[in-house]
Order: sequence, then C-alpha cells, then structure tokens
Amino acid sequence: TTLFRSATRPYAPFHRLLRIACDLPVDAPAEETGQTLSEIVHQRAPELVCWLPLIGIAAGLELASTREVDETDPSLRKERLEEATSALLARLLVAPTALIFSRAQMMDDASRDLVARLARDADSRPWLIIVSRRPEGESPLGDVEAATLELRPLSTDAAAELLAAATRDAPLPPHRLLTLAQRAAGNPLFLTELGAQLSRGGDPDAVPASVEDAIAARIDRLDSTSRRALRAAAVIGVEVELQLLE
Repeated sequence: TTLFRSATRPYAPFHRLLRIACDLPVDAPAEETGQTLSEIVHQRAPELVCWLPLIGIAAGLELASTREVDETDPSLRKERLEEATSALLARLLVAPTALIFSRAQMMDDASRDLVARLARDADSRPWLIIVSRRPEGESPLGDVEAATLELRPLSTDAAAELLAAATRDAPLPPHRLLTLAQRAAGNPLFLTELGAQLSRGGDPDAVPASVEDAIAARIDRLDSTSRRALRAAAVIGVEVELQLLE
C-alpha cells in the first residue's frame, strides 16, 4: 500500500508511483530513472517499447521519441499514454496492491484522467484505487463506479469518549471533557493531540486552541537539533533520504 500525494505538476503523483514500481528511490535522478524504466520495459513489456516516451512523460521524464509516437495524432497521444502506463503497471504490480491518492482536489487534470484510467482497469488488474479529496468539486474518478465513504466530524459524545480514554489515569470531570470535545469540533487529529497532552499531565486550561497550535506545541517540545532537522526535512519533501538530510 503506497500513498501518493497530489500536486499541481502534470502527472506528479505518477512520478513517485513509477519510481517505486521500478524499485527506485522516489527522488532518483532523471537519468537513472530513464535508464531503469527503459530496461524494465524492454525486459518485461517489450510490446510497450514504442510507447516508452509517453510512459516517460507520466514519470516526469523526457525520453527520445519513437516513430510510433511521432506518427500518432497529437489528440490521441494522451489516451495512448494512459493505456501504456496502465499496461506497464499491470506488469510491475503483480501482487494485490492498494494505490492511495490523497488530496485529489489538488490534482492536475492529466493525473486525474490517469487515475480514472487505472480505476476503469481495476476489474482486470490486481489493484484497488483509493482516492481521498475534499468534498468540494467532482471526483477524479468521473463516471467510474466506486464506493464513496464520506468522513464526517466525530460527534461530541464520541469525542468526549476518546478524551476520557486518553485521560483514564488522570480523569477529568465530565463537564471539562465536554468542553474540550466541543472545542475540537469533531477533528480526530486535534482530539488525538489534546488527549496526548492531557495524558502527560497537561493543564486542561492551557490546551491548544486549534490543531495548528497543537502541532506547533508538539514541535516546540523537541530539542533544538531535532527541531532544526524536522524543519529541513519538511522543506525537502514527503520522503527524505537521510544522507541528504544530514
């Protein structure tokens, strides 16, 4: 199971997906990725060699064109790219695999269409497509039949129950639990942070006022070296090579 966060660059989630599928680091340089991708296509999907430049686009690469690509009507190249990329992933992802695309509301149109293609092909592939998004706007899956699970805020009673479990060793009065639960407005992350602080003996009157404040408070508890490393890692990206971080 691999999580692919969306970004506004064309095919950005697939830059990482294809590198992972090729057993490469997600930040592998273009030259190394291009060479490995070419070798894999020649060995495991030779019928797709002619479409390698299009697959390269999905991987964020500029590869030398082929006669077949040059002779394809430009209006059809995107469809060929989606078809070839899905076919290659079918050769690489042979075990049951869940592909999770998060924050799809930020996804570029090209990526949305390719995710929809993978979803349409799911009946004949060993993968499950999971897409998370904000409720605004349309689903990137388009008219693909899919199960929808709408995540709603936790109820005040459920939030109070969660906080009560987190403070079992130092119980708070019910009215105090209710006040904190109402402050969290059903946000599970905020409730988790509140529970963690209270379980450490934190002052209920000094708990953070927002989830941002709760995360900032956790960061502030780090020593200066760890704080500096965390901030550097946050700038580098979702996954961080330790050598680069050092």
